[in-house]
Amino acid sequence: MSDWKCDDKEWMKQRKKEWPQYRFNFSNAIEDIVDLTKQELEDLKVYFLTGDTSKIKTFYKLWSSILLELWLHPSEDVDVLTQVFNRHSEEKKNYSELPVYSKNDRNIFYRLAKHRHSVRFKGASRLNGRDWVIDQVFMPQTLEDCIELEGESERERLVRKFCMDPCYDWGDFLTRKEHFDTDICVNKIDIWKSAVKLSFEQYKDEKGIVWLIEDLDTFFASTNEKHPKQVKLAQDIIDAINDPEMPQALRDRVEEIRVSNYATK
Repeated sequence: MSDWKCDDKEWMKQRKKEWPQYRFNFSNAIEDIVDLTKQELEDLKVYFLTGDTSKIKTFYKLWSSILLELWLHPSEDVDVLTQVFNRHSEEKKNYSELPVYSKNDRNIFYRLAKHRHSVRFKGASRLNGRDWVIDQVFMPQTLEDCIELEGESERERLVRKFCMDPCYDWGDFLTRKEHFDTDICVNKIDIWKSAVKLSFEQYKDEKGIVWLIEDLDTFFASTNEKHPKQVKLAQDIIDAINDPEMPQALRDRVEEIRVSNYATK
């Protein structure tokens, strides 16, 4: 069964309505889109609307082709998109000398998926609401997979990144009023736990952890309406902190932060 429901008038109507939003967002995100001809841009639109596989070759002219195809594909199924990823990875080699899947591609996705910064976009998010499913297919999901991709020389940077970045992202998620359904930060509990196990003593005095605990406590104390994903994330963080496999130093630091009334050193 095709992921493109071309015989469904309502589906096609909605798809046509969404195209300008997608076009605006990916044109601002992928630099070499400007190098495509008018006809090649039309090819992307035809693929978006109908899934015409003869248009896929146009993607291969772009550095971030694999990200863009996942972006324009309608499926929300991780298995389906994994097949798209694998097929694209093999086919592109036949049409282009550009890299198939690069660090730059991952950096572009990570930047687009960030919700902490106010950037103009159209639709549900900068990735048109496809943040979560693309993340599951496009980005490594464990710390060791990240290190394997980026190289052992990047280990220290990546450990710090995944130890501290979620603290800021989660704090923002718990205090904002919108964009709950598209933020990938809710999926980063396990990778954060891996990084904390390796490095918490090194980073325990960072302001990010203080601010996270303050935001977490404020969230639980608030009587304001809470989104279900906020509630789940907050509980997931608490459960992660209290996991017996996590360093005792983490729980000691959380208690210390609360006693100090969230003072930063």
